[in-house]
Amino acid sequence: MQDQHQAKKGIRLDLDRCAQLLHKVWQEACADPHHVAVPELREALETLQRSRSGSIREALLGCALAGCVHPEVDLRRPYLNLGERAFSGRTLDERVVNPFLQAEDVPCTKGPYLAMFRRQAVFDTSYLNKARDKAAMRAFLQCLDELERADAARRRAILVDVARMFVRLRDESNIRLLQLPRPSASTLARLMHEMLGQRSGGRVALWGVAAAWQAMADAFGLGWDVRVQGINVADAPSGAVADVEVRTRDEELVMALEVTERCVDAERLRATFRSKIAPNGLRDYLFLHGGGEPDGKVLELLERMLVQGHAVEMHDLMDWLHACWVSIGGKGRERFVHHFCAYLADRDTPSTLKIAWNRAVERLLSG
Repeated sequence: MQDQHQAKKGIRLDLDRCAQLLHKVWQEACADPHHVAVPELREALETLQRSRSGSIREALLGCALAGCVHPEVDLRRPYLNLGERAFSGRTLDERVVNPFLQAEDVPCTKGPYLAMFRRQAVFDTSYLNKARDKAAMRAFLQCLDELERADAARRRAILVDVARMFVRLRDESNIRLLQLPRPSASTLARLMHEMLGQRSGGRVALWGVAAAWQAMADAFGLGWDVRVQGINVADAPSGAVADVEVRTRDEELVMALEVTERCVDAERLRATFRSKIAPNGLRDYLFLHGGGEPDGKVLELLERMLVQGHAVEMHDLMDWLHACWVSIGGKGRERFVHHFCAYLADRDTPSTLKIAWNRAVERLLSG
């Protein structure tokens, strides 16, 4: 009798496994948010992404997650008292799905089982009459049909596609960047160390250097124009002579800078000299780099270039930034944050970088 009584209460989900799986598939989704693993559901997921009913989207994510971790559950019955194969969709949402979406800055409701799918809800065609967005509800039911027919591998593929929908939704939303009031040089160093640890394709280092020169110009009223070469943009068609160019109002070149998170080897130095420094007759050229000190071959090349009239310098990126932050004072450091956030706020900036910035600032503000 006790076993029968327990069976009627449905299946208790392993919430830890659900949370771990959600984290894994989210990383996959972020890596390629526009890929579609299950083409049959492309239109349905696009309909759900466009829908104003976040509850339906979030319920689908919970169902897909539950179905992958517990293939035996009845995805149509999200309340424990609805049968021996039912599950608690509300518990899964409140303990796993909703906290995760909030942590990743994904626009979401306070919970689909509070806002829409009340007690005794069953996910079948009877809900079409109750849903305001009937197109979204039909898309939701189509996804459930596919999940029910799928084997384990296909279920996981559907889950990743659903996660991709939420990644795209986040990318299309406006993530408000947190500000850092009156930062010290050491605070900015901690912040930039954390940001440089993100996968950015070189963006963080480039923007950090450009923002520092802009802040320097603001702090001392220099009126410089700081130009940044776009990531993965060819130099020759754009006419750029460096990653960052600092020019006066009269177009006189103040400084040309090459920015890289890696150490500069002799091969890269020669290539830069032949393609940028020598053809443009640049007298001053500054490499800001990470990854350790240049070797003897590089130092020998630098001496040869100096003899030829080209003062090519190399400095550690973080050391140079820290010296700049100390030199420009409090107002200058505030201007640095302003300019760096302006780069982050660009619509083409990956949302992962914006979220990483907000999390880093939150940690600094909380001590």
